[in-house]
Amino acid sequence: MNQVRQLSAKFFRTLAMSIFFVALLPLSAVADKTITDPPTPEKDKRYLFSVTLHTHDEIDSMLTRAETLSRNLNVKSKDHAGIALVLHGPEIEMFTKKNYGKYQKLVDKAARLDSSSVIEIKICRTAMDDMKIKKDDLPAFVEIVPYGPDEEERLLRQGYTYL
Repeated sequence: MNQVRQLSAKFFRTLAMSIFFVALLPLSAVADKTITDPPTPEKDKRYLFSVTLHTHDEIDSMLTRAETLSRNLNVKSKDHAGIALVLHGPEIEMFTKKNYGKYQKLVDKAARLDSSSVIEIKICRTAMDDMKIKKDDLPAFVEIVPYGPDEEERLLRQGYTYL
């Protein structure tokens, strides 16, 4: 009788674990799809990149991603980019005039994308002050905003979506 109980308990544990893992299969398929397939941009939608990237390669990759995304967007006005990048970390240093020689390709790429109305780059004044960066230290194409997180909230209220 004891042996029957042990087998029965083992059977039900195995059955419960099997049901649990089978129930998770659809979730893992959805998770895998989300990771491998980035969201398709929607026409007439505006996107916001909250910049938490700090290396040259990460920023360059983000600019390339914004450029690729812009090809699929329907930008109604040349004055409106539809993609905003809010910088409020050490990556701001890459855009200073003193570092232009080191990050020239990156800054020129950002300037080209800005002048083509692909992106808008906004830089946090609070972070600038913390890093002792003055407005004159930055290229003219960047927009300085009082506080990066507040600017992100403002853009979200205007219909931007994080990407």
